[in-house]
Amino acid sequence: MTTPPPLTSEQLLEEAPLDALAMLDDYGAALFTRSFHQATPALRHEIREIQAAVAGDTTLLPPVEPGPALRERTIAAVMQRAVTDAAPAPLATIGPAAGGVRMRPPTRVQRLLGGQMWRAASFLLIGALLVSLFFNLRLLERIGVISDAALNHRADLRFEEIVGRDAVTLANDPHSRRILLQPQAPGVHAVGYVLIGERHDATSLLVLGVPPGTSLTITARDSEGEILSRTVECRSFVTGLPLQLRTDEAARLASAVIEVRRLDGTLLLARA
Repeated sequence: MTTPPPLTSEQLLEEAPLDALAMLDDYGAALFTRSFHQATPALRHEIREIQAAVAGDTTLLPPVEPGPALRERTIAAVMQRAVTDAAPAPLATIGPAAGGVRMRPPTRVQRLLGGQMWRAASFLLIGALLVSLFFNLRLLERIGVISDAALNHRADLRFEEIVGRDAVTLANDPHSRRILLQPQAPGVHAVGYVLIGERHDATSLLVLGVPPGTSLTITARDSEGEILSRTVECRSFVTGLPLQLRTDEAARLASAVIEVRRLDGTLLLARA
């Protein structure tokens, strides 16, 4: 089996946002990582800047707020610990026992048996602590898995809320068609995809890397004329737009000229 050639500089820059959002499959992610390590230091620095901008977009984070009961439980636990630490320790009995009874000193055999019993008790205590620690670690591990799953679910819902359900469904469908839109202006570190369902029953635009607040216009035309013209405002570094085309219009996208421009007419992305 031959090793595939590394990605070009343009391909690395195009797939940098997808890698930052973990949207590449296993093969694509491995190829991107290998190509990244073979790239020049200047190119790696540029890729890191793109991925930092995408990963640092707080609009992609789920709106998770701690419950009001968490603050009350924390304060109560701290106060209980403070009361426990401040409680005086019991005073030790000093001198002979009450009633004047003199205690006989332990014999040598009693001292030996007592030492062995204390050692046995210490081993049992250490064993119990190790078992308790093991089960506590397992419990913490399970809690961490459940928490990660909950946060990932919230993040998935937040991502779907931003780009739209159609874009998420098409992006995860291996049978959907993806039309790559490459940067067309200097300094534009963005990439776009037109996602088309297998039966041409759903179409969506996915744009990554365009700064929030930028208004874009997407147009598509072929020899028969204009297919679509839509305007969308980028709310984050990842923007989705359902194109809502008829099946015959979606089929025409296969050979169409597709462009994404700013409202001032600057061409940002176009079909590769």
